[in-house]
Amino acid sequence: FLTVHASGGREMVKAAATAVPDVSVTAVTILTSLSEEDLFEVGFASPALESAVALAKMAVSAGAKSLVCSPLETAAIRSAVGTGPVIISLAFVR
Repeated sequence: FLTVHASGGREMVKAAATAVPDVSVTAVTILTSLSEEDLFEVGFASPALESAVALAKMAVSAGAKSLVCSPLETAAIRSAVGTGPVIISLAFVR
């Protein structure tokens, strides 16, 4: 596995997937430690779930083979990206 932040954008995810084609590039969507207020403060325009789904779709289309997301986002992301990518779900407790 090679982990990248999906928020780095399509070109970054694509470059990672191209550079290491035999490695599963894993894209992190939204850090679970960030609140909705934190997301807006750092520049996200949409709520966490909507942003995570958009980042997941972009990352998979750019070559990511796995995703890291909140357990609260897993169902929506699975629905959006299909059954192909591995979804790794972590929880952060404040």
